[in-house]
Amino acid sequence: MSKIELDREEKEILKGFVAEGREMLDNAEPLLIELENTSGKSSKIDPEIINTIFRLFHSLKGGAGFLNLDTVQKVTHHAETLLDMYRKGKANPCSSHIDILNKTSDFIRILLDNIDKKLTDKGHEDDAEIIVNDLLRITSSIAVNAENQNTKIIDSNPQKTVESAPSTSQNRSSQRKTNPPDELQLTITPAMTKQFITESTELLETAEEALLNLENEPDNKEYLSQAFRALHSFKGNSGFFGYSDLQQVSHQAETVLGEIRDAKESCDSKIISLLLEILDFIRGGINQISQGKNPKIIGKMGVINLLKDTLKNLNKPQTRSIPEPDKSKTTKDNIVNRKAEEHRSGSDRRSGDDRRRSGRRMSDLTTHRQSVRVDVEKLDSLLDIVSELVIAEAMVAQNPDLKGLHIPLDRFEKSVMQLDKITRSLQDVVTSIRMVPLSGTFRKMIRLVRDLSQKAGKHVELEIIGEETEMDKTVIELITDPLVHIIRNSIDHGLETPQGRKTAGKSPQGNVTLEAKYVGGEVWITITDDGRGLDRHKILKKASDKGIILDDGSELNDEEVWQIIFQPGISTADQITSVSGRGVGMDVVRRNIENIRGKVDIHSEKNKGTSVVLKIPLTLAIIDGMVVRVGKTRYTIPIMDIRESWQPSPDTITKLMNGQEIADFRGRLHPVIRLHDLFHIDADCKKLSDGIIIMAENDGKTTCLFADELLGQQQIVIKGLSDYIGNRDYISGCTILGDGDVSLIINVAGISKSAENKEVQTQSL
Repeated sequence: MSKIELDREEKEILKGFVAEGREMLDNAEPLLIELENTSGKSSKIDPEIINTIFRLFHSLKGGAGFLNLDTVQKVTHHAETLLDMYRKGKANPCSSHIDILNKTSDFIRILLDNIDKKLTDKGHEDDAEIIVNDLLRITSSIAVNAENQNTKIIDSNPQKTVESAPSTSQNRSSQRKTNPPDELQLTITPAMTKQFITESTELLETAEEALLNLENEPDNKEYLSQAFRALHSFKGNSGFFGYSDLQQVSHQAETVLGEIRDAKESCDSKIISLLLEILDFIRGGINQISQGKNPKIIGKMGVINLLKDTLKNLNKPQTRSIPEPDKSKTTKDNIVNRKAEEHRSGSDRRSGDDRRRSGRRMSDLTTHRQSVRVDVEKLDSLLDIVSELVIAEAMVAQNPDLKGLHIPLDRFEKSVMQLDKITRSLQDVVTSIRMVPLSGTFRKMIRLVRDLSQKAGKHVELEIIGEETEMDKTVIELITDPLVHIIRNSIDHGLETPQGRKTAGKSPQGNVTLEAKYVGGEVWITITDDGRGLDRHKILKKASDKGIILDDGSELNDEEVWQIIFQPGISTADQITSVSGRGVGMDVVRRNIENIRGKVDIHSEKNKGTSVVLKIPLTLAIIDGMVVRVGKTRYTIPIMDIRESWQPSPDTITKLMNGQEIADFRGRLHPVIRLHDLFHIDADCKKLSDGIIIMAENDGKTTCLFADELLGQQQIVIKGLSDYIGNRDYISGCTILGDGDVSLIINVAGISKSAENKEVQTQSL
């Protein structure tokens, strides 16, 4: 393998570590806050929480050691030491401890960013020393307190201590019975076991591949290091889960590789053959775990003795051979070695060449992969291809060359139906691949709420509902900033101080609820607080001062007033803080949400609280649309916005004095908007009774649109409009039809909003 290929491989490994590290920190931070809350209320530590946090930092440290990231490993090691003290009941975490652990988490994120950009964690050693010293100060204090407490207990009744003290061997036996090892005290969940199996299989594959490559290139120390790191990581994971047989065997194999590496000698084929067989023994243990058994390596001591003998012979250059089994060993040892043979895949020991020809062993195939890490860019490319396939399918089904044919095309129509079915299925699969739960984004807000509430001197509890709701990954990335801005406003402006809440007859603790749910083809994310609510008078005064409204705004309803806060520079804060108050945040919220074809609604009641609802489409790429014709132009209306359509009769149409046309449908009157008037184009139908009325609904508001004809429903791929067209309130994008023509997509929300305000203006396109 060339140096360039090695560099590329190392880069991919580091990128993977960065991604996994960020996920681990995302999971650990909300648990730290929860740990602080539970220990503060009950003075007891939830073992499940502390064990989970400990495992995350332990895994992060192990990965850093695997990649020789010394700074990350050093910081996580000291954080892990503190967490281990909590785990063993030596101390309870207080707010100051959690603050330092959160600072540690923030610093590790900085290191991960550095690794992501520069492929190294060097350059932050001084900052690391500060973090490490803070952690050492806490752990040292805990250790001193524990030692003093033990001394006082012994001194308080020395006679009893002497009389009841058992012998050393008795004491050790008692400890084994009453104090099981830490690994056995951990709560190992099925998900953790499944992850261990997956990671172990990958590590063993890495080690095997490195050993096979090393056999071909004995002097290539990089392959030797790869095998060593893989076994080292596996050993650490096995020890963490309490799989002692796997830990001991992998430790001895790791020692052999370490000795070869440190001695700077070549690794001969006999040693590699032995190590490959050791991997087979370990795989047997992994298979036992996948079957729900505790892994036991029969003949473990025979295997370890072989490795130890190999290690001894490494120091004798003239006799660098694997020792033959000693025939003078006891019958028991021979039985053990014979049973060890049965763990190997097949009755014969295959050479490295045999392995390369036959590929992976069957034992590898018994462990099923549950997940695959895929680059997001590849998913984006796949979605683009599917989008083009949707367009191509429409071009086939609606090919203009087929018009005018008077012969039956039964087989062609069946083929088109099958193509449509496959295309939709493929689209659903690709879309589902990109769907990820909101839990990661939501749980980041736990840390945000905790830090903001401390800074503001308020007591705030965050409730999360519906975090399992899934959305397109691209959409989730775009809503993170809006969520941060809204939650900041809720805590900084919405919630009162503890004293203010008492005065208002509320609990001193404020509440913020973050909820997600599916509604039709959208996901609604609601952020609710039980604070003071929006102040209508302040908002109108600010709007009047800035010239946004020309009068006192008394004719505006509450919903219209609340929408004013999305204008740039509008803020009702009495003073600007480091968190908010400049009137920028909510403007950013609206722009970001509208960029993904979403909407923002606000509901507020004085002294009861405020709810901000983000209504976001599930996906941004492909939707079902209804194509309508207006004159020679075709427009597309999203199916999710259409309620029904009908052709009115002349006696159901009324024209008001101001020229507004009203259609009576099922006993209700609906104002009608002519699309050809809206967009300044010629229509074939001048009378409403000659065309078709489409009743569209958006956010509970209905809008009746008049067109010449309905052309039919089809899947459409949404394309953005060019910048030179500018902002069009009534158009949300465009799509390519089956014959290659471009169709503009109607923005029902924009038309409905303007119609409600009686401000519909014509636009020429």
